Amino acid sequence: MASTTVTRISVNIIPLLALFALLQHAKAVLNEDERVSEYHKRKYTWPPLEEEYVPNTEGWKRIMKRRLEQVRRIEDRTDMYNGWVATIHTGLIAPNFTEYGWAVTKAPQGLMDELLSSLHRGLRTHFHPAEPAM
Repeated sequence: MASTTVTRISVNIIPLLALFALLQHAKAVLNEDERVSEYHKRKYTWPPLEEEYVPNTEGWKRIMKRRLEQVRRIEDRTDMYNGWVATIHTGLIAPNFTEYGWAVTKAPQGLMDELLSSLHRGLRTHFHPAEPAM
């Protein structure tokens, strides 16, 4: 019986220890003043410098600056943060393959006809609308 009690107590204390470890880690996270200080210490700039965009083309810079302006207007702080992360990654870090990032091009008409025909065949064969409710 004593062994079962000890096991139950040790199992119940695990979440408490995990919470304690998390709180200790939370203390180590930078506050906003420290984050800004570290940002400047690393010589980061805002807005991004013209030469930081990847690729460094007028078209790509124009698109990314527009996205940054859109993100700036997001009201929810979590959504805004996610917007900053995604836009900075897209505009400054991830490589792109055309002047406008992932540009669209026109495919040959024969290929488009074949794809459209295949899509319609697939829809006729595999798409079954939901049965009407009784």
